[in-house]
Amino acid sequence: CKQEMAAGHFDDAEQTFDKVFEQIQKIVNNDKSPQPAAPAVKDPQKTALLVEDEANEREMLAGFLRLHGYEVVTAANGIEAIEYLESNTRPSLVLMDMRMPRCDGPTTVRRIRENPEFEALKIFAISGSSPEETNFKNLDDSIDQWFMKPLDPRNLVAAMADTLEPTAA
Repeated sequence: CKQEMAAGHFDDAEQTFDKVFEQIQKIVNNDKSPQPAAPAVKDPQKTALLVEDEANEREMLAGFLRLHGYEVVTAANGIEAIEYLESNTRPSLVLMDMRMPRCDGPTTVRRIRENPEFEALKIFAISGSSPEETNFKNLDDSIDQWFMKPLDPRNLVAAMADTLEPTAA
């Protein structure tokens, strides 16, 4: 869409956007799980920091997560993510693209994990590359789950719910 617009192909960009929007609607409509109502009070257990350099992917996934009751903050790269984490209330989960300009996913994850304040922070990787392709070391210590692109957002939402579900005392 962005590339079509940059090339001046506005009609093609609009058609692409319409197709993507239709696909999102199909996913949402085919999702048989009950759609949560927007909470009147923010649920601290359902907050996510989404770190993705592709604006279209970032906003579509953020919108899908919001439809499922998550409060979502977005960052376009690892530097923005670190700055957000250092100056705001900690989210319950970080969704991290692995290949980004300025500060990639593995570097950002290492910086997050170096800070004891973020030791318990859940991090999900979302990438078109496998851990091996990104030269990611110590996966078990750093990343809670790895999701390959193209992403099935329903699987992501289910994993988020499982991970963030309060444990019974």
